[in-house]
Amino acid sequence: MLSEGSTKDEIYDIFLDKYGPTVLISPPFSGFNILAWVLPFIALLGAGYFIYKYVKEREQSKSIDNSALDKPLEYEDKIEDELMRTSIEEEMKKYR
Repeated sequence: MLSEGSTKDEIYDIFLDKYGPTVLISPPFSGFNILAWVLPFIALLGAGYFIYKYVKEREQSKSIDNSALDKPLEYEDKIEDELMRTSIEEEMKKYR
């Protein structure tokens, strides 16, 4: 078509009229095609938000679990541990 004297804009218009906006590399920013432009960014933002929330919840659950380990044993806990150790030793003596 170029050799016949048509300009690039005329060729562009001919293809656009014949095949519609699907022939374009990037769809025009109008009508339903706005979704093709906006939806990927919304999906990325949504995925980033959910990943952020997931990591935040994991950090909170780890800090809760570790806080129980950092707490020193109270007197009652020490007595229970001693009683448990004594009862285990008595059971082991039965089977020796």
